[in-house]
Amino acid sequence: MGHSLYGKGLEGMQQVSRGLSVPIVTLDNLMAERPALANRRVLIKIDVEGFEPQTIAGARKLLQSGRVAALVWEHGRAFFEQPGKSAVETLVAELREFGFSLHQLPSHELGGALLPFVPAQHVCNVICLGGQFAPNRAYNRPAGPLARPGESNRAGGDAADRARLTRALAEVGGSEGVRWADPAELLDGADTRAQLAAKHIPAGSSVMDLGAGVMRLRAALAPNCKYLPIDLVQFAEASEVLDFNQGHFPERAVDFVTALDVVQYIHDAPALLRRCAAAAPNLILSYPLAKARGDSGARRREGWFNDFDESTLMNMLDAAGWKVESREPMEISEMFLCRRESGIRS
Repeated sequence: MGHSLYGKGLEGMQQVSRGLSVPIVTLDNLMAERPALANRRVLIKIDVEGFEPQTIAGARKLLQSGRVAALVWEHGRAFFEQPGKSAVETLVAELREFGFSLHQLPSHELGGALLPFVPAQHVCNVICLGGQFAPNRAYNRPAGPLARPGESNRAGGDAADRARLTRALAEVGGSEGVRWADPAELLDGADTRAQLAAKHIPAGSSVMDLGAGVMRLRAALAPNCKYLPIDLVQFAEASEVLDFNQGHFPERAVDFVTALDVVQYIHDAPALLRRCAAAAPNLILSYPLAKARGDSGARRREGWFNDFDESTLMNMLDAAGWKVESREPMEISEMFLCRRESGIRS
């Protein structure tokens, strides 16, 4: 941009000897000076490097008026620590009281499914929509070369931060989109899972890959298989972008559905298993079973939303209409090869 904004007297901010001092006016006062705009719809875009709460405080009357159809502001590094962290929590609560729904995209570069916003240790634009907008499920990147996610768009923080984020996402039924838009987060164990699953998929089969990630399964399948990757972001032109935690699911009939280390990131796992049974006669599922009581804290630090032990998972599969035909252990997870029973249970 070639310029910077500096607040006079702010501790820790570099003061420049050559600069232009400008007056600050609130958005409420700005609009009050323009009565001809009183009946116009308003869109607001804010990028003020940590001064978003103050800017929005100066637009309280405008936001309460119902005229603001959409507001976009940046959740930046100023809100990672106190006092910014508390300020943004208050801001989020106020915007919801004004009637806005708060969303974010998984990636600056990739776009993706429109997800519920939860403050976390990453930079993103917060998209606040009033009742005048019916949002799309996804906003995909333009066609062209795939840009690697920038450093500012990567999930940050330590294991304790991830646990807090996991619990916050559970409260709103959200998905951790920023994590899954980073290919570096998708590689661990992906080849092993793909190779093991592919052994059970005959040539010529049609395959729906839920949470496809970097699509290692596609490379492991026979060349004449029909492959449909589903994820929160579009890593390839053929991908379909959906968020299972918002109840999205492809309207397709295929031979196999694969859900390789996906169910631990789903809030309503039984509903997802029922949708899989409606889509295919075969399911290949891998899941890290809960081994002992009291390990939920460790699982939240992994970003996992649920703690199914063997009995619970088997009962869920049975209730969704799946019969487990075989099982194969892996290093952390276990793979379940399932066939749909003759009748699908509601």
